[in-house]
Amino acid sequence: MRAAADLVLPKSAESGDQSVGTFFRRRFGREIVDNLIEPLLSGIYAGDIDRLSLEATFPQFRQLEREHRSLIFGIRKSISHAGPQPLNPGEGIYHTFRGGLSTVVRKLEAALSDAAILKGVKAEHISQTETGVSLSLNNKSVIEADAVVLAVPHFAARQLFQSFGLLESLTDMPSATIASISLAFRADAIQQPLDGTGFVVSRHSDSAITACTWTSRKWPHSTPEGFTLFRAYVGRRGNEMIVDLSDSEIEKAVLEDLQKTMKISREPEFMIVSRFPNAMPQYAVGHMEQVAKAKAELHAMFPMIELAGSSYGGVGIPDCVAQGRTAARQLMDRL
Repeated sequence: MRAAADLVLPKSAESGDQSVGTFFRRRFGREIVDNLIEPLLSGIYAGDIDRLSLEATFPQFRQLEREHRSLIFGIRKSISHAGPQPLNPGEGIYHTFRGGLSTVVRKLEAALSDAAILKGVKAEHISQTETGVSLSLNNKSVIEADAVVLAVPHFAARQLFQSFGLLESLTDMPSATIASISLAFRADAIQQPLDGTGFVVSRHSDSAITACTWTSRKWPHSTPEGFTLFRAYVGRRGNEMIVDLSDSEIEKAVLEDLQKTMKISREPEFMIVSRFPNAMPQYAVGHMEQVAKAKAELHAMFPMIELAGSSYGGVGIPDCVAQGRTAARQLMDRL
């Protein structure tokens, strides 16, 4: 009944940024948010929806409210006009590269045949020159560049500009550490139908798992016939200690959670733990203004440097591609 109140509630009078949790609790109430919306939305950012910025993460919902008043009306209308559609008949809506996401990196390297790619080298100092930018590397070499795109996390960029007092507005941006655990089973070990592509878990449960993707269902090409592949996730902002445990301790906790959630009759064929330290930047309320301020101060002192990456304007691959293109266009225009 509380969630249905969205159908009659007025638009928000709030004009500035607000947290994702505040926005959705006002529309749907606490129970729906805690048990449905929070697990779905916070899983994308491994964050706390009461701290995440609505404008930086899900501005489309704010726009739906502005246009339709009710989110339920707005979502139904948008789905009826353009719901998720497979690219080809008979295919699912999820797509990836057969060789994994490292395909992107390999293809980029192949395309940059006329460029120098330095691996395992760190930029330690940056300075403005009469003709552009100078980068000092930890192998004692110096690169003189007309322009630079820094596609690095905010904490790495801040280190380069610390002596200039730049990017200070990004100081308080935390990053969450997560781990993924891949589990392979013989298909007959899973004693229940796998409808859908996985599940997410409420922050208020006692589960170590935050989400589980049924990889072999989502991307059938990833798994040989007769086997099932899962990928479980642990760790989120405010609950990252589990990632520091040993592989065997993480594997044990994940397997126990899966066995409580699903009917599994055998041990997995193998388990692989992968950790991602400080991998998920947290867009707190006011994030867009903080990034805009940091970029403006940077451009005033270093007009030929641009920032791009998941710390600034979106964590997904499409978001990062868009940022890279924008940064390149802006620098080319100035050149």
